[in-house]
Amino acid sequence: MADQDDIKFGDEVAKLINDPLLQEIINILEADLFDEWVSSKNEKQREKIHAEMLGANRFFARMKASVDDAIFLKSKINKEQ
Repeated sequence: MADQDDIKFGDEVAKLINDPLLQEIINILEADLFDEWVSSKNEKQREKIHAEMLGANRFFARMKASVDDAIFLKSKINKEQ
């Protein structure tokens, strides 16, 4: 993506990340997965839940990285002007 496209993408992702409803859903998801993991007696099930937790964390980290990229690119463009 070109810098402007990356900035637009990051700005849109920031809107999602900052949406209170999405934050609530993320908190519920994390709590549900953790509760399932703690209460599971089956090792294979715990491994599966742990993998889901890692996948969710990776997804959220990618979202945050997109926002950070946009912030960086904006700063870079401002310094070049």
